[in-house]
Amino acid sequence: MKDIFAEEDEQIQLVSGLDHPFALPARHDNAGFLYDQGSGRFLLFKTEAPCFVVYTANFVDESVIIAGQPMIQHNGIALEAQALPDAIHSDLKDQVILKAGETFTSKTRYELIVK
Repeated sequence: MKDIFAEEDEQIQLVSGLDHPFALPARHDNAGFLYDQGSGRFLLFKTEAPCFVVYTANFVDESVIIAGQPMIQHNGIALEAQALPDAIHSDLKDQVILKAGETFTSKTRYELIVK
């Protein structure tokens, strides 16, 4: 991840890390994975959603204490299965409007493996 944070990409610099949607192919088995070579942890994620937003704790409040430690920038990652964030303003708006009485369901699965 540190290589991503070092990128000179304008969008990465704008938010000091990742806060970006990644559209998935219409038919996909796996949405993606994360792997930490040092620990051998492998996180596989699958979803029926059309998109994942990846957020890397870019702006944190260091006065917040978790497990006795202050929050640290980039010390976490969120993988949010959802519709494209701006879908309401596109041809996809019919996919994101839920009318009264309608039910929405979607499945997302995270699988943690240690290799």
